[in-house]
Amino acid sequence: MISHRHHVPRSPGTSDQIRLVFSITLRYFRQELERLDEGLRKEDMAVHVRRDHVFEDSYRELHRKSPEDMKNRLYIVFEGEEGQDAGGLLREWYMIISREMFNPMYALFRTSPGDRVTYTINPSSHCNPNHLSYFKFVGRVVA
Repeated sequence: MISHRHHVPRSPGTSDQIRLVFSITLRYFRQELERLDEGLRKEDMAVHVRRDHVFEDSYRELHRKSPEDMKNRLYIVFEGEEGQDAGGLLREWYMIISREMFNPMYALFRTSPGDRVTYTINPSSHCNPNHLSYFKFVGRVVA
C-alpha cells in the first residue's frame, strides 16, 4: 500500500510559536472589538414604560430613534416601580414585548394555519393604521 501523505518534519518549538502568534493575534482582535464597541455604545438609553401599555410606550419611545441610538444599552424603567435594571428588568421587558407583538389587538401576526406554534404576517394588518411603522418597530426590537 502506498501512502500519498507527505510528512513535513516539524522543528522543535513550532507548535509553541504558533500558539504565541495565535495568542498575540487573539489579544489584538479582542482589543479592536473593545475599541469598536466603545465607539458604538455611547450611553444607556432609558425606556420608560407602564406595565399595562408596554408595547405602546416602547413604540412611542423607540420608533423614532436612529440606528445609532439603537446600539446603546436599553435601560428599562417600569413607571411607578422601584428597581434598578441590572438586566432582570430588561429580560422581563423582552418577555412582555415579545408576547405583545403577537397580540391580536395589533393585527400584525396570526398563527399559521394548522399550526398554533408559528406565526405569519397577518394579511389584514392594514386594518391597523400604524401597521407598517409597527412592523419596523418589531424588527428593531428583534434585531
